[in-house]
Amino acid sequence: MRAKIALLAEPGLSNAVIAEQVGRDVKTVRKWRDRIAALEDPLALEDDYRTGRPARISLEVHYELIKLACLRPPDDKSPFEQVWTLKTLADALAESTGVQLSRTEVWRILEGASLKLHRVRLWLHSPDPDFRPKVAKICCLYVQPPEGATVLCVDEKPGMQAREQRFAPRACGPGRMAKLHADPVHAEAVASRLSARGFPHLRARKRGELVVIESGPDDDPIPHARLWRDTVQLWRLEIATHTGRWEPTGIRAPLKVILDVQVQDFPWVLTPLV
Repeated sequence: MRAKIALLAEPGLSNAVIAEQVGRDVKTVRKWRDRIAALEDPLALEDDYRTGRPARISLEVHYELIKLACLRPPDDKSPFEQVWTLKTLADALAESTGVQLSRTEVWRILEGASLKLHRVRLWLHSPDPDFRPKVAKICCLYVQPPEGATVLCVDEKPGMQAREQRFAPRACGPGRMAKLHADPVHAEAVASRLSARGFPHLRARKRGELVVIESGPDDDPIPHARLWRDTVQLWRLEIATHTGRWEPTGIRAPLKVILDVQVQDFPWVLTPLV
């Protein structure tokens, strides 16, 4: 519209004629015609700079929040190990700068910086420099075993339980997820905890991120419950029904907590079947 006013004003048409052709008020045509004539620059077609409402959050606070989000949270600052939440991040920012932001404001700033606290990727790493040759040797043994030999693979090692992460996590960054070293959960450790709570007849079987609690003979096991790994620290509990189906309980908690809840609230599920 502004460019059209400038083109129609070049032959010397009146403001009324131009207003009729562009479908605007005469005052609007006069304003833009005078402005274009005064500046004699293509920038005259653009809007004037508008300051808008003064920013409530300073750049210092803005950058401090992004810096904290890219750091590993202290152990006493977050209820979830090594993972920030919007509330704990807002509290840490208030402690650092004295400015208290709401969770919505924290989320808006992080979203603008492409930071996603809830997205975490697990990773496994071996510092052994001979890791690849050893893997190749083992795989070759599986594929081409010696003639007449029996190859056995031992998966679980209860005596070498990884109770702590061996490698430091990598904090998140703009457009990059945080990375946590995957903490393996051993089936024997789950069975030992249940045995210590008065259920020695139970055993656990692990398949990927699923742990099934069962009893009875190995060739015909009786399922009692199963645990699904939902996030890095949280698991979901499902119990077996009399029809052989799995019923979700809606419980989502760390492994130690979910085992305690299972023993306290669902002891009848874990009792041996006669």
